[in-house]
Amino acid sequence: MGRQGSGVGMRRVLGVDGCRGGWLVCSLSEDGGVAFAVLPDLASVCRAYPGVSLILADVPIGLPEAGVRDCDMRAKGLLGRYNSRVFLTPPRGVFVAPSYETANPLCRELSDRGLMKQMWAIMPGIREVDTTLRGAGGILGVVRECHPEICFWGLSGSVIGANKKTEDGAAARMAVLSRFVDGVEGAVSGAMGRFPRSAVACDDVIDALVCAVAAAGVWDGSLRTLPEDPERDGHGLAMEMVYRDGSSVSPSL
Repeated sequence: MGRQGSGVGMRRVLGVDGCRGGWLVCSLSEDGGVAFAVLPDLASVCRAYPGVSLILADVPIGLPEAGVRDCDMRAKGLLGRYNSRVFLTPPRGVFVAPSYETANPLCRELSDRGLMKQMWAIMPGIREVDTTLRGAGGILGVVRECHPEICFWGLSGSVIGANKKTEDGAAARMAVLSRFVDGVEGAVSGAMGRFPRSAVACDDVIDALVCAVAAAGVWDGSLRTLPEDPERDGHGLAMEMVYRDGSSVSPSL
C-alpha cells in the first residue's frame, strides 16, 4: 500500500471521507507512506491520530445562520457544468428538524432554497462533526473542510469531467494522484482488498487519498482556501474549503 513509514518522528496528515462503514481515514506520512482505517466518528479519528499536522475532511464545517455559504457557491462556480457535485449546506437551524418533510420548508425559509434529499442523508454526519468541533477547542484549526473534487481541481488545474464512480473517472483521478504519491495503485488496491464493499467503495478510497494529498500542502505552504478570507459561523468555525495548489508542488511527496 505504498511506502510504509516507521512512524517514529514522522509528520503525518489525514484525509477523511464518509463511507458506509463510518469514516474512512487515509494517513499520509512525509516519506509517502499510505495507510487506511475505518473509524466510527471524528472523535475516534482524533484520538487515534494525535499530533497530526492537519486533518482534511470531506464534510461541511461551519454552518450559516441563514442563506448559503460563500465557499459552496465558489466551489460550484469552479466546477461549472459539474456543480451538482457540491451540495449546499443548510443553515444551522435546519439541523434540528426531525424529518425531511419539516426540514425542507424550514431550509427554504432560512435560505430561500429547498433541501436536497442527498444533503438530508448526510446531515447526521455533519451534525456529529459540528458537535465534536464545538466541544474540543484543541483540534480547531487541525480539522478543516475540503471537497475531493475541489482538491483534484487544485492539484491538476482542471475539473475532471468523468464521474468518479466509473472506470474512466477512477482512472483520471488515479492519474492525478500518481503525480504526488508513489505506488498509488498499490495503495488503493490494498485498501480495496482490506475492507468489504459493504463498508468502503473504491471512490471512497480515492476521495480519502486526495484529501490526504491536499492536506500535505501544510508542509510546503501550498494550501489555499475558498474563499481566500473565509467567514466564521456563530461558533467560530471557518466556512471554507481547503485545497492544495498543485502548480507549486514538486511531483511525488
